[in-house]
Amino acid sequence: IRLRNLAAGTDSVFSSNLWNREASTSFGQLAWSTSTFEDTTAASSIAFYDGRTIRTISDTNTVPNRKPILKDGGLVWLQYGSRPRVIAFIGDSLLTLAEANTQSIIKGYDINGGVAIAAVIDTTNVVSTIRIFKASTSTITVVTDSNLIQPPHIDNGQVVWVSGTGGGRKTKL
Repeated sequence: IRLRNLAAGTDSVFSSNLWNREASTSFGQLAWSTSTFEDTTAASSIAFYDGRTIRTISDTNTVPNRKPILKDGGLVWLQYGSRPRVIAFIGDSLLTLAEANTQSIIKGYDINGGVAIAAVIDTTNVVSTIRIFKASTSTITVVTDSNLIQPPHIDNGQVVWVSGTGGGRKTKL
């Protein structure tokens, strides 16, 4: 992984395994997926550079840990396995924010300003839920939408998603 400092015109190189991919950067920090195998379905870990040191953040490397999103010092990623889940790392703690089961799928996740969100769709009952974790209060709020949704996003304390299918879609904030 190469990180270029545009002001200084210098590059820093990061590697914590044979295969390093899916880099995400924010305020001088860096997160990426790292594995000993090229196959994207192979077991992997999430590496994190905090501006000083590199460390492994994910709690397991026996399943794929992929697609990290790093913003404002907080990190979320998708951990695959028999029950895919969204993992959040805020401060120095790991939290399972959302988990799919045999009748549901993870539909998206994001993080901003100490708030992590994850969406799960119940494919049997066609109901969606968005789980919102606020680090400042250590609370999770669940918002239910009676439609299928597209992946949610968060910015400046506002969560937005698209609800419904076909011509009946609505953007919700």
